[in-house]
Amino acid sequence: MIHKHHIIPKHIGGTDDPSNLIELTVEEHAEAHRILFEQYRRKEDELAWKGLSGIIGKEELVRELSSHSSKNYWNNISEEEYHQRQNNAFGGNKFNRDYLKLRNTLLCSKTAEIITPKGEKLIIKNVKKFCEDNNINYQNMKTVLRGNTNRKTCRGFGGRYI
Repeated sequence: MIHKHHIIPKHIGGTDDPSNLIELTVEEHAEAHRILFEQYRRKEDELAWKGLSGIIGKEELVRELSSHSSKNYWNNISEEEYHQRQNNAFGGNKFNRDYLKLRNTLLCSKTAEIITPKGEKLIIKNVKKFCEDNNINYQNMKTVLRGNTNRKTCRGFGGRYI
């Protein structure tokens, strides 16, 4: 199952703009929030991580979210003050760079079983590098490996994440 994940989380002002969304598996999504929680110590990231990974159940998640007041904190300040606090608290563009680096690490470090056009099976740890070395479009190859579309191959290469 693929989740749409906000590069800048909605709980700190991220939008639903396509440039702020990436597709991650449930496991990648949980791991992204775990890393964000460890780095920034935001309760929302902790709850997202624990909920997505099954550490806490839905009832506990709802209870925690309803008792958490940071949403009110961000909604009760002026827009100018909000942006100033967001940039100060989360490093502004540094946060975006850190998160994109995390995302690329997660996506590139997944192990994949690649089937070559000749039918050979290869186990690849860094899909992005494999694509660069073989002149394959990385985005298209990720689509094939995820198996969530009708596309079965990319330039004759098929496979799946393992």
